[in-house]
Formats: sequence, structure tokens, C-alpha cells
Amino acid sequence: RFVTMALHLPRSAAVTFLRRAAHERDDVVCEAIALLSRISPIDSCPRCLELLAHPDARVRQVAVESLHLMGIHCEVSILQLLQTERDGDTRTSCVRLLGTIGTERSLPSLQSILESDDSVD
Repeated sequence: RFVTMALHLPRSAAVTFLRRAAHERDDVVCEAIALLSRISPIDSCPRCLELLAHPDARVRQVAVESLHLMGIHCEVSILQLLQTERDGDTRTSCVRLLGTIGTERSLPSLQSILESDDSVD
């Protein structure tokens, strides 16, 4: 696919290319985010968080997998999204991600949500 062309570009050019591709068709988004999360987690984290609410389940799954691979690099951003997001599916994805990649920083938020939030499965 054309997104793999980014592998032949200098890192900064590849990041720019992939950030643009992450806003294309769903199949391109999946490929771009998967690759971008490996070469530049900081650049892909915001878009991955946005994609947690994408209507296509495949895109949401790639976003979750990418965030999981990035690990604690995105913990603070996931916690921030969890504080503002109202969509139950997106909140559930955030809670599950924090349950696997989160540090002690995530525990108070997770405990609070599990005790009081009916929108999280």
C-alpha cells in the first residue's frame, strides 16, 4: 500500500505524510495509524484518541491496538479524554486501555469510574 512508502522517507517527512493519511479513507486510516504509532507515538496519540469514537469498528480496533502499543506515552491523554468524553463505548475503551497500560496514576480514576459510572461496561 502507499502508506508503506513512508518507510522510505526521512522520519520527519514520514510523520507528516502519515499524519495526513490518518484522515483519509478508513482502510488508509488503519494503515497510517498503525505505522505512525510505531514510529512516532507522540504524533499519533491525539488521532488515535479521536478514532476511538469512529463509526467503523475496524478503525476503532486499530486505534485501541495502537494506543496499547504506545503504552504509558498516552496515559495522560487517555485520562483527560476519560474526564470529558460522554460516549459509553469510547469511555469503555479508555478504561480497558488504562487497565492494561496504566500506571498508579490511573488507579484513582479507574476506581471512581467503576464505582459510579453506569456507561462503562
